[in-house]
Amino acid sequence: MRLVAFTLLSACTSLTPSQHYAAALAATTWDDAHGHCVAIRTEPARSDCLAAATEALGRPIADCADIKVDHWAQECRFQYAERTALTGDLADAFAACDGTPEYGRECSYHLIRQASHRVVDKSPDKITDPFGGADFARLTRAPDAERLFWKAYFRERLANGVLIDPTGCPTQACTDGAQDEISLHLPGVMRANAAFCEADPATVGGTIWRPTPTTNAWIEQWRLRPCVLNKAPPLAMQPSPAPPVR
Repeated sequence: MRLVAFTLLSACTSLTPSQHYAAALAATTWDDAHGHCVAIRTEPARSDCLAAATEALGRPIADCADIKVDHWAQECRFQYAERTALTGDLADAFAACDGTPEYGRECSYHLIRQASHRVVDKSPDKITDPFGGADFARLTRAPDAERLFWKAYFRERLANGVLIDPTGCPTQACTDGAQDEISLHLPGVMRANAAFCEADPATVGGTIWRPTPTTNAWIEQWRLRPCVLNKAPPLAMQPSPAPPVR
């Protein structure tokens, strides 16, 4: 038994760091994966390995605490948040995002997009719990999470051929999200429509948003600066002062 153990140990310690990394990702148990990662003596390679192994084996967030390099520890928590969100436990997923100071907002927004995917086939008035029971208002990394959710929701629907329409929005955050998403596309609409300043607002952006009293009012408001202020007559030219008489 000692000979066998010695042989296995010798084989393990003779591996290169890249071989240990590959073996860790191929391992089927955490003990094996962890053993290969800690056999890598240098950082950040060891922490990189541990983060990848926790993801490959779907390990609990507690294992992220063993990762010494902060960047990879945060990456470990980010990956855990993504996996957990897919199970529907958004509260736990967002809590994991709060533990990633460097990527907290990006992590939170990634989960918000995932949440929007799940309800993209529903009209705004049919979405009663967009956050799956998670209290978005308590997210320290994304205090504007609700507005970001609705913006992502309208973007996903537009990608599926549904024009942006704030009609039926249950909250102000929903309306704001629709407005944000339309404004994002507005420069492209203005470039594509040479008659943007003269056109009826109901005919502008017909492939992006549905003309409604709300969207028409937004267009009229947004057209003030490029279409009115930029057309103000230039200041009258003032004559140059006469040269002094000698």
